[in-house]
Amino acid sequence: MKYIIRFCFICVALCGAGFLTAEYYFQRTLPREPDERTGHVIPRNNHGLVVYYTDTEMWISRGFFSGGFVFGVIGGLLSRRERRLGRE
Repeated sequence: MKYIIRFCFICVALCGAGFLTAEYYFQRTLPREPDERTGHVIPRNNHGLVVYYTDTEMWISRGFFSGGFVFGVIGGLLSRRERRLGRE
């Protein structure tokens, strides 16, 4: 069980790194004005900087964030269960 918990927390770190990398890349490269021709029509405001995403780019961003959250919750619950059972 210890290895599953470690695996979950490694996935959290990888998803977090992927999310931050994707967001940094998107903030640098995406258009600042909507462009219907390319599909960049979903606005996203990050500390006053608005860029426009496509559906695919939003799925990538949400996927990394949601994946990290899910693995974090699973790892946290399994870790708590192991501590309660005294199997650290």
